[in-house]
Amino acid sequence: MLRQGPGAGSSSPSPSTPKSAKPNPGKKPPPPPPADPITLRTKPRSALGQLNEKSWVADYVAPFDPAAPVKHVTTPHNDIKALNGTVIPVVGDRGVDLLVTWDKNRALLGPASTSIAPLEFRGRLAAAVLLPSWSAPGVAASRAPAAPMVVGLDEERRHLVLLQSDASRGIITTARVPDPTRGHFTLARRVDAPGAALIWYSTTSGDVFAAPVDFGRAEVSALVPLARLTTLTDGGLPACTAKPDAGTPVYDFILDLGLSLKVHARSGKTLLTEGASPSSVLVRASGARLCVTGVEVRGSGRPVDLTATFGKKGAAVTRFRASPEDPTKLAVEKLSCILKEPESR
Repeated sequence: MLRQGPGAGSSSPSPSTPKSAKPNPGKKPPPPPPADPITLRTKPRSALGQLNEKSWVADYVAPFDPAAPVKHVTTPHNDIKALNGTVIPVVGDRGVDLLVTWDKNRALLGPASTSIAPLEFRGRLAAAVLLPSWSAPGVAASRAPAAPMVVGLDEERRHLVLLQSDASRGIITTARVPDPTRGHFTLARRVDAPGAALIWYSTTSGDVFAAPVDFGRAEVSALVPLARLTTLTDGGLPACTAKPDAGTPVYDFILDLGLSLKVHARSGKTLLTEGASPSSVLVRASGARLCVTGVEVRGSGRPVDLTATFGKKGAAVTRFRASPEDPTKLAVEKLSCILKEPESR
């Protein structure tokens, strides 16, 4: 015999049916998962951090540092409405920081405390350097601020832009010159003396040139040849660790190159093979050679980053997401990295 269950055939609720719980208006929804950490390989127009009431929160990983952990920053903001922006490397005397720009704002992620400043410049910065404040054009030495200044490069418009704590303004514009090799411009920090230079390089011809910047006169000097791309050398080799001759200009800057990459585990297993991986190569350059001091590689189509440094304390790691729910939890695997000499062209 089939028996009808309690309440079947009737629209009235069963005495055993629990009443629906009333929503609690005072209960806050759970916080959203963290945003992806900001890195040198973050794509343009990506979401940079998150907004938490009246604060901007973000996680980031310092570039060219295999030992760098995921760092967290929280700073107040006034009226940020959009988080999509761009990440620009800033070459300084203690490494490379990250400048994030979005929604008419900017913030520098590095050893110093992070704060949000206005960004009036409407161009697109591609590279930047951190310089002593006394070299700012039009600023007397006695009135110069204690904090260093950031000078950025808008490669497309050929603008040099001064970023100070409370303002940003264009200071130098260079003339456009026909370039059949379709080379690239970047900005370099001078190592042997205070200053900066505009760098031009071509992956087609292999040429590299430097044009020193005179901030006092607001002009860029003539291009001077540096070593060619074919001289890229492991920064830990004796040729790179030797002290350069007095008066020889030496520059630190970042090249965007396509590197052939093979990553092997200590067991010999191949972890990653890429034909022409988009790579950021940190070099110390002179007229004799280009010494590679660091490499950042993003495996195409893979959520894996490779960071390597070369020198007396050379090291290398791969970083990949360890948790599908939390992108700030990264697994790190240590590697041994060898930079092979470039093939002759």
